[in-house]
Amino acid sequence: MSNFSLSPIAKRMLWLVCAALPALAVGGVLFYRLYWQSWASMPWVLGATLGTVANLSKVLLLEFTVSRAIAMDKQKSVNFVRLMHLARLFAAAVVLFIAAFVPFINLWGAAATLLSFQLITYSMKFFWKEAR
Repeated sequence: MSNFSLSPIAKRMLWLVCAALPALAVGGVLFYRLYWQSWASMPWVLGATLGTVANLSKVLLLEFTVSRAIAMDKQKSVNFVRLMHLARLFAAAVVLFIAAFVPFINLWGAAATLLSFQLITYSMKFFWKEAR
């Protein structure tokens, strides 16, 4: 079994994904309260939490993919990276499927959180100097 350690970029992405959950949860609560005059925002928070768990697993899977692909030869690493990309897409699809068919989980909360992964990834390029 190999020793798996996180790079500084992965640690920063994990921190940002965890920081995005309270922001999205508060945004959902405010939206429900101001738009529908209701406090029934728990499904939104559950959807955002489910999406955050998926994003955390996607960051860890991405870190694992990079660390393993570096040690492989070219063709094996290309196939491995493609397979792991499909695994990350499958994780997002499973979360969206669960959010769509479980009545007490909001699909839009999960989708908004899953989209925050791309925003966090692209923001790393512009706002964190070591990622450039």
